[in-house]
Amino acid sequence: MPRLRRLAVVGAGWAGLAAAVAATRRGAQVTLFEMAHQPGGRARQVTTDAGHFDNGQHILIGAYTATLDL
Repeated sequence: MPRLRRLAVVGAGWAGLAAAVAATRRGAQVTLFEMAHQPGGRARQVTTDAGHFDNGQHILIGAYTATLDL
């Protein structure tokens, strides 16, 4: 398999972050692009006047087992 040198990852959700970490461990220079103001994708904290709420329960029910193995 050819060695990765430079890689662009679009999206800083769990999958994008995991891909960036894996590529970095293989020696790639990674540029991560994210449209939102914070990383995490659907797993993030939402702040409202009512308080802080964690959104990401879908990760805990086994939807991302390969990502969690990282």
